[in-house]
Amino acid sequence: YAAAEFPHLKVGTLTLGQTRLNIVDRHDIELPIRIGSAVILFNGEIYNWLELRTELEARGRTFATKTDTEVALAAYLEWGVDCLARFNGMFALAIWDGRCFFCARDRMGKKPLFYRCRGQSFEFASEVKAFAELEFTGNDLFDLFEFCPNEHTLYRDIFSLSPGCYLLYEPGNGTLATRSYWEIPHR
Repeated sequence: YAAAEFPHLKVGTLTLGQTRLNIVDRHDIELPIRIGSAVILFNGEIYNWLELRTELEARGRTFATKTDTEVALAAYLEWGVDCLARFNGMFALAIWDGRCFFCARDRMGKKPLFYRCRGQSFEFASEVKAFAELEFTGNDLFDLFEFCPNEHTLYRDIFSLSPGCYLLYEPGNGTLATRSYWEIPHR
């Protein structure tokens, strides 16, 4: 877990926790991974991380680990949300850069990411059961099709970030926005 105080943003305490199978980097590394004041939570794999690492090293970036997670964070710090267009893989990630949360899912939505935003409280997880105080509301479309389309879930105020989308949450002003970064190409 990592915790930090951000009194100038009026958010109190930031607590992040992660458990991950270290598939790419099998060394004991401290999670979550940090670069400066930025921190990343990551689920999945970026298949082209070695190519991205080489490109980032050519731009002056150095790395402490041999993992796609650190490369993903460095790519965000280098290119911002445009890093997503460079990623080839299956992933859900959340980055705190000291100002805002940046959360994203892979193009096809292989890795899940759920979130809830209530006032100054922002929560996210890879499973709905991670949220406290769940209120089941049901969903007419679920009853009909046995799945929840787009961002909807069966719980009040819990949303699923859609595949090929990212989310920006700025606690300083309480704004949350989701945007698509990829759509299925049409011929």
